[in-house]
Amino acid sequence: MSGERSVGMRRTLVDDDGGGGGMRPQDDEYYIGSPDGSRPKYPIQQRQNRHGGGGGGVVVETTTLGDGCSNLINEWGGDKTSAVVIYFLSMCGIILTAAAFFGWPALLPYIYVVAMPIFLVIRVVYYFSKKWQYLLLDVSLFLQINMFAFLWAGTESVRYAQITFGLAYGTLLYTPEFFTRTWCVVPHSGDRMINMFFAFYPALIMYNVRHRSVLISDWWYEEFLTNSDEPSLAANFGWVFGIPYGFIVVHFILYTLLVYLVLRPERETDPTSFYQIMANKESYLTRFIEFFSERPVAQYAVYTFLYMVGAATAFILAVIHWESKVTCAIILCAQAVGPIWNGGDFYVTTLGPKDFHPNSY
Repeated sequence: MSGERSVGMRRTLVDDDGGGGGMRPQDDEYYIGSPDGSRPKYPIQQRQNRHGGGGGGVVVETTTLGDGCSNLINEWGGDKTSAVVIYFLSMCGIILTAAAFFGWPALLPYIYVVAMPIFLVIRVVYYFSKKWQYLLLDVSLFLQINMFAFLWAGTESVRYAQITFGLAYGTLLYTPEFFTRTWCVVPHSGDRMINMFFAFYPALIMYNVRHRSVLISDWWYEEFLTNSDEPSLAANFGWVFGIPYGFIVVHFILYTLLVYLVLRPERETDPTSFYQIMANKESYLTRFIEFFSERPVAQYAVYTFLYMVGAATAFILAVIHWESKVTCAIILCAQAVGPIWNGGDFYVTTLGPKDFHPNSY
């Protein structure tokens, strides 16, 4: 997952050579703030257009946060051509996914097993280049590996299908609700669209494996078996809730011990999931955590409690989705709304209000 980053602007004043004896702005330097938003860390844009002014002085025209698409490109950290290519591929991917889900569900496993390894390699290389390596230890990547393993080795196991279904409809599907700036639909940003792929593709596939197994099995090398030897509701609860929730708890404990007690990342420079959440001061979750304490250790304890309760709730709902095709479809639609809305908010916020003037186009 990519880090939550604050965007700001720094202005430097220099002596005005125009004879007025005053000061003028030299430039506006945009930066991505450190993960907690406390100070500038990564310069990403600096523009100044100089032309002759009255009295022989130099007039500097500086950019603002409403300066349109250049800010979108720089916020992502790429260039115009690559952003256009990624936007094109992202939209093609969305169209292909919709066509496969509604028309040819048997395509979904093939799309996943081809795209996931590519995205995983891109994610590892990109995050190491950005020094975001701690995010690679988050549970989402392990769930992708499990999904990949299920498609190739677990299609004939009802129990493995239940475990994978629980993991797909547990915490992973709700991740965009808590990381609104990085897990959202922003087609020009490859990192964000990979997040969307990781969040939704396992859920789309497992919806079909459970509730439309005949259709999704048409072109796959083996039939997906989830309806034969149907277990009881109590057994479903154990396999869809118990084992996935246990996996999440064990991962969280090991992650905490390794990352925060052994590796000890810097809060200002090394983003982790907890640091991302606490950096978003507008989040109700962040405000709720800070309400209890200002001490980082106490805040992490509150975060841990909320994470465990939220995960338990998500996996209980996953049992319901396993039993009910209707609720499963509803949660898929409902969870798609948030990332789309957050993507729109991202564009409006980054472009600025003046770029959405009715006479702009």
